[in-house]
Amino acid sequence: MELKNTPKVGLELNLVSKVILGTIVTTCIALVFLGIAHLMPTEDSKAATTGTTYQINGNSNDTTNLAIYSQLQNGDTLLITGALPFILKADLDLSDVDIVILIDGGTLLFDDAYSIYLSADADIIIKNGGQLKAKNSKKSSNMAIWVGSNKLISWDGTGATYSFDDMNNMGGFMTLPVSLISFDGNLEGDHVVLNWSTAMEENNSHFYVQRSEDGVLFETLTKVKGKGNSSKKVDYNTTDEFLPVAASTVFYRLIQVDYDGESETFQPIAIALNTIKTKINVFPNPATDQVTVENKGEEFIASLIDQTGNLVATENSVNGVTKFNTTSLAAGIYFVSVESNNEMVESHKIVVKH
Repeated sequence: MELKNTPKVGLELNLVSKVILGTIVTTCIALVFLGIAHLMPTEDSKAATTGTTYQINGNSNDTTNLAIYSQLQNGDTLLITGALPFILKADLDLSDVDIVILIDGGTLLFDDAYSIYLSADADIIIKNGGQLKAKNSKKSSNMAIWVGSNKLISWDGTGATYSFDDMNNMGGFMTLPVSLISFDGNLEGDHVVLNWSTAMEENNSHFYVQRSEDGVLFETLTKVKGKGNSSKKVDYNTTDEFLPVAASTVFYRLIQVDYDGESETFQPIAIALNTIKTKINVFPNPATDQVTVENKGEEFIASLIDQTGNLVATENSVNGVTKFNTTSLAAGIYFVSVESNNEMVESHKIVVKH
């Protein structure tokens, strides 16, 4: 009897072994997926890494600044702009959070022998002529910025100043490919001259110069070749010769592009055009049923063009005046182009409403 039952015991043991082995494998797989899931960022963790930017200025121990320090989270940014300097009035310990200190054209001023303590994963970004400075008449080698256990920089001298160029190749500091010192424009007659300067450049391929009439939608006017690599000031300029005469203000901005295709868009500037003297009068604007074009007694040919570039109508002037009937036109934006002696004189944007 025992011999007859032996095979059954073997089968049962074999089945039990398979069940145990299957359980172990299933458990291991579950643990692997659990580990992967744990490593994957949740929606909450993604939100936590987005970061908030806080602008700081004035004395470091002001009530407003103290309130900002108390709510800092990983990924947040402390922004110092050119409006007012941020003055260190005491040691500042921010080593418990991974933050970014962004000195964007502003000044971080050490009032005396104080230090800033940051975590090992913190970053300091200096751009647009930003500066680290020690207060005049202060002499101390104890003024320092610490990132983790590394003392990145200290002052020893009167009124020492560290600008963007001094940060190059210094561990712990993040320098952007191009440090834009200035960007401005001037209206000269019927065109705008744009000028900009950089303090340093790294792998700078080129700039795109863009223009907008509303400050929202920009179009590219031209491409200007960059210096490539430079640790000295570089000056650039270009001219916008074909201004939208109907606009009272135009906006310009720069887009800097690296050799690897990475780009940075700088803040736009506004140029008022209301001082431009035009020869052509186009009225009323907006128009409902009729638009009058007047050229102070000189004969011309006027063309009405829609937004897609299609010619809607052409009229010859009589005694320097002509009119377009807009009754049957769809409401929207149109352009009145005026030619005299086979040359373009002006172009005006009009709005048709019904």
